[in-house]
Amino acid sequence: MKKSITAKGAAALTVVAAATGVNAQQADSSFQVEEIVVTARRVEESLQSTPVTVSAFTERALETRGITDTVELANFIPNATFDTESTFSGAASTFQGFIRGIGQSDFAINTDPGVGVYIDDVYIARTVGAVFELYDIQQVEVLKGPQGTLFGRNSIGGAINIRTKRPDNKFSAHGSVAFGRFDYIGVDAAANLPISDHVFASVAVASRQQDGFQDRVLPDLPGLKNIVSANMSQATARNGGAQGRLDNQSIRTKLLWEAGERLKTTFSADYSRAGDGAPAQAVLSLIGSQEAADVGTDALGLNPNSLSSLFNGCVLGLAPAPVCATSGEFGIDIFNVNGDSNPANDIPLFGDWVISNDIDTSFGTGSNFSNFDSYGISNVLLYELGEVLRLKSIASYRELEANFGTDLDGSPLPINNTTFSIDQNQFSYELQVNGSALDGRLSYTLGGFYFEEETVQADQVLIGSVLQIGGDNSQNTRTAALFGEANYDITGKLSATFGLRYTDERKRLQIDQQSLTRFFGIVMAAPFPSGFLEDDEGDSVFPRLNADGSPNVNFLGPDGAQEADFDDVSIRTGLHYQINNDVFAYLTFSQGFKSGGFTTRLTAPFNPEFNPSSALIGAGIPPGLSTLIFQPETSDTYELGIKTDLFNGKIRANAAAFRNEYKDIQIVVTRGISPANENAGDGLIHGLELELEAYPSDKLALVGSFGYTDAEYTDVDSLAFPITKASRFQNTPEVNFSLAGNFVQPVGRGELVFNLNYSWRSEVVNDAQNTPELVQRRVGLLGGHIKYQPGKGNWALSLIGRNITDARFIGGGYNSGTGASLVTATFNRPAEWRLQLDFGLSLQLHKLSKETRFIL
Repeated sequence: MKKSITAKGAAALTVVAAATGVNAQQADSSFQVEEIVVTARRVEESLQSTPVTVSAFTERALETRGITDTVELANFIPNATFDTESTFSGAASTFQGFIRGIGQSDFAINTDPGVGVYIDDVYIARTVGAVFELYDIQQVEVLKGPQGTLFGRNSIGGAINIRTKRPDNKFSAHGSVAFGRFDYIGVDAAANLPISDHVFASVAVASRQQDGFQDRVLPDLPGLKNIVSANMSQATARNGGAQGRLDNQSIRTKLLWEAGERLKTTFSADYSRAGDGAPAQAVLSLIGSQEAADVGTDALGLNPNSLSSLFNGCVLGLAPAPVCATSGEFGIDIFNVNGDSNPANDIPLFGDWVISNDIDTSFGTGSNFSNFDSYGISNVLLYELGEVLRLKSIASYRELEANFGTDLDGSPLPINNTTFSIDQNQFSYELQVNGSALDGRLSYTLGGFYFEEETVQADQVLIGSVLQIGGDNSQNTRTAALFGEANYDITGKLSATFGLRYTDERKRLQIDQQSLTRFFGIVMAAPFPSGFLEDDEGDSVFPRLNADGSPNVNFLGPDGAQEADFDDVSIRTGLHYQINNDVFAYLTFSQGFKSGGFTTRLTAPFNPEFNPSSALIGAGIPPGLSTLIFQPETSDTYELGIKTDLFNGKIRANAAAFRNEYKDIQIVVTRGISPANENAGDGLIHGLELELEAYPSDKLALVGSFGYTDAEYTDVDSLAFPITKASRFQNTPEVNFSLAGNFVQPVGRGELVFNLNYSWRSEVVNDAQNTPELVQRRVGLLGGHIKYQPGKGNWALSLIGRNITDARFIGGGYNSGTGASLVTATFNRPAEWRLQLDFGLSLQLHKLSKETRFIL
């Protein structure tokens, strides 16, 4: 039955239902090469004539490959590895991106990503919460190699530019509902809402919920019931028993105002929340094989000098009482409970029983949560100053609140439990001017960028009553940059490009993290007499002093905020040649820069046992004594590429070869009991990439990619042990490839769409120090779906398979070295199926004089 709803008003429109599919794309299910417009150089231009290596994914391309979030993009991008977990943190939805061997695996506020993520031109500074669901997306562009000229901040490895759909004057709505294995429930919906002739709005929402897949069980051990605080360690926000649980929601809205022929402005707002469980994590060994060979093991398989072994010594009454019996903030006293005359209070010793030998089973009972709330607002303004000059303004403000934690030791014992919280806000503003001159032969982009970020991170680490760490570290970052790039048409086919960017960055850090027990006061007081480190005025910087002038080594950072300044000039230049209408070639040289920062964790800032690679700036510390500062890293990349559309658009083949001279490489390695940020040395990376699309008929689509990377250290700092020239780059497989195919089969008045996709990568190491237990052998992932859609309906039904062959692999890992004596790893999700219903409505608008009618 028809319904007519009439609304009086000045903006009179008639909306007539014209739904022919779930959305506009499904109305035409034939396959062909798409004309893709990218913004890799901050202006709109064809993908096939852009002198930048770009993997571009339209909405249809994402569906063809079964991609649902930013991490899954890497399965179909040459020489890219994206993960969602950061070592030892317990944080899910954390974007750990590597492209061509360059990236960052740490989550802490003192480090910056090596692959920049941009949402509608807005830079996302933190990796925590930076895994985005790709719903209501217009296009995703993955730029490879240094983007130091136009994208700038910390995009030394590449950039991911996500462009959400733009509101327009056509009313439409679409969405999906899905359920699947592990009680998966997924819902998303989006609507485009024209308000008047010149004002258009859109809103999109998404929700994902799914049970965890790694069960937590209690082992049958004597004395286990005596661990009164088995679920301690600040695990007050645990999100369910099983690890790997998902529960996240998001909403995004946009308002486009076409204020005139020359002025358009878009206001955007988004909000996301997550109440996930910690990533599924398993203990692989109690000490790395290399460390075991160096220092040996005790009777329980631990490093005899580790904190885990000391914990056992405290339980047995064999360790020094002052170290063991300091209850600290968490109130746990384990000294001599197994050595006294009362067997009723005995507890289990920590040993190899914690290795469950089943990656989907854990004995851990501590922290298991990954919560975050983030929101942002932005405004993008476009103003045509004339026929050949355009101004673009991008202003944004974002906030993030996150808390997460995990039970690293995988046992009910209070051995190694970590929890973290991050409060962050950022403001950024960018102004671009695009223009042309010399009768269009010269085109250029000029601009300025300003960014400011304030972050506070609280770390809480618990190892029984032996060591408890707590307190805040806070950092303020300010970045300003000027940039420009010009393209000159030399002959009509041959063009030259030159770009330049100047960056100035200041970081200011206050370290207030401290020991909550007397551990450091007992074992480290002697090396740190009063005045051990002094500033230029002769005042004590470290250790901090008590009121009576005695040293207080519970604080592991210096007294007062520390400041570091970094600046850089990056260039980009090249030649590109349009051989004919279908073949385009380019040769470029580009530079990338990622600023340095402060090492903040535990003993890493000030422990003379570890020789660093540089001195603390401005504190008068002799070189070779402090590891507080790690220096910027840079890259110089030479690239030769070719882009082709062949056989009347039946085949698209894009290829590139590159050579990257990578200097002052930033890594994270374990020093004592702490992960530390350091510069390892220099490296050389070269490789090949190929992306292929083939359309033998309008009912068959085949796409594939191939990547080869050879990455090696050419020079290693003598203080960067255990890194050597033979060490392999983290998260950098030598070979990776992907294949995907879609086939459409008409069935009655509808059609079936068959999809199969496969991605494969060779062996990869999951940490900088190349821990053998964390080496992931070659692995392939198979996925696909079967979808039915009626010819004239506005719905579609799909059966989706993910990781069909149940391939399991290490997504990240942590080797605590000889400090805590643990090697742990996180693992991917097992095989899953989903049943999904897509629905949509597309309506056409026609002007009336005084009223609006919606006829449905």
